[in-house]
Amino acid sequence: MKVLLVSQEKLLPLHLRVLVMQAMGSFSGPKIRANNLFHYALFFLLIASHVSVSVSARESKVELNGKLPKGSVKDLGQSSKATRIKRTVYGLLEVVLVDAKGLKDLERFTGGMDPYVMIKYKRQERNSTVAKGAGSKPVWNKKFSFRVQYPDNTGDNGYKLILKLMDKDTFTADDFIGETVIYLEDLLALGGEKGKYQILPSKYRVVGSNKKYNGEIRVGLSFTRTR
Repeated sequence: MKVLLVSQEKLLPLHLRVLVMQAMGSFSGPKIRANNLFHYALFFLLIASHVSVSVSARESKVELNGKLPKGSVKDLGQSSKATRIKRTVYGLLEVVLVDAKGLKDLERFTGGMDPYVMIKYKRQERNSTVAKGAGSKPVWNKKFSFRVQYPDNTGDNGYKLILKLMDKDTFTADDFIGETVIYLEDLLALGGEKGKYQILPSKYRVVGSNKKYNGEIRVGLSFTRTR
């Protein structure tokens, strides 16, 4: 009992702490009267109930702190792992290509570059329109659709959506600006489970040929189960 009281001593309010120390003979201040059996029984019941409530409160706090609100990034990742889709689902992946900014303008001295985006998912590829003369801040606001199944083990890129930014040239080969890779497995798993799941337009880093940051691109995503 002495070990239990010592281990829980810091959980008690001051008046109960004094009683504990008095009972163990370690309190040198004015003594609180607890001379009969009824008082001792009452005081130990108070200690037991206080420790129980304190421990329960701590456990509840840990549980709540470890659980993020729905819709957070962590929740998105956990949901796909927790939900195992037992059959193959088919649906429509929609990619909304909004804009980009902060791109390194490869032709800033000759009127600005003409960016466009090659969007690839497994063996399917779509090309955006060319943002003529837009330089480092192109705007597209276009939607592209892909027929998708999940799970799907075909292809070499897993569940990656690859966006390759290019500069359109007339007389020479198009120049590579940068690339963005978006992992879609969580989106597909949640869309397969719920019928539809959407990620509002978000910013993604563009990485240049030197593997360094080269601006950002804004893309929205959704997956709708069709069967």
